[in-house]
Amino acid sequence: MQVTQLVDRLELKAAADDLRGGTGDDLLIGDSQSITSAATVAGVQLTGTRLVDNLDIRAEKDKLRGGNDNDTLVGDNDTTLIGSASGLARLVEALAVQAGTDDLNGELGSNVIEQGNRASTPTGLAKSVSIASRGTGTPSAPSIDWNGRLADGGAKPSAASWLESFVNRLARTPSDDPNSRIKIKL
Repeated sequence: MQVTQLVDRLELKAAADDLRGGTGDDLLIGDSQSITSAATVAGVQLTGTRLVDNLDIRAEKDKLRGGNDNDTLVGDNDTTLIGSASGLARLVEALAVQAGTDDLNGELGSNVIEQGNRASTPTGLAKSVSIASRGTGTPSAPSIDWNGRLADGGAKPSAASWLESFVNRLARTPSDDPNSRIKIKL
């Protein structure tokens, strides 16, 4: 499918957060974790100029406390551009990542403290890259445990029932659906 750009401007907003890890090895990211990649889905490959014109990632002042054990604390953002542009000239035209002034303390254990941003932006995937307070750490691959639970008590819902309930509440009427006017021609 030929595109000039799929998204004009994507902004990941931030807020001042207070995050506490507690017991166990934790990964705490003050503002956001993002991965931008172009993949072939159902045999459809994008060709053309770019996936996103402007990717703006914001940051605010955060307070992170690791707690017990070995923790990784990233004050601001964990940003990854990955893979090939897969038929596109590049993934992102302009990537801008802000930094905030954060208060980080790993507390007990052996901790990795990254004040600012972790980013992986291989050459050629973005035309212009501006990352404030870029650290030396490598971004982490996101991991979602769909069968996890917040507390130890109670029965664990099945992934299918939780996911079905979540998805069915996204857009109750056609006017609520932000994608209702998107049309794709193949």
